[in-house]
Amino acid sequence: MMVDKGAVEIPSCLEVNNVVHEFFSRDGVNSTSIVLHHALDELVKELKLAGYVPDTSLVFYADIEDEEK
Repeated sequence: MMVDKGAVEIPSCLEVNNVVHEFFSRDGVNSTSIVLHHALDELVKELKLAGYVPDTSLVFYADIEDEEK
């Protein structure tokens, strides 16, 4: 629908092990997405162990726990 109106989707990029991966919001469950999500989960764990606390003050989902934000 948006493509019909001339919208251009720009991919998100993530570098894992010196390899840059590009993906789009419509990329749901493919092998690359699963690997990237796992890498992001591990990165978040490492950040939390290092003391990082995410700023979730702008997350407006009232029905989810802070840990999920």
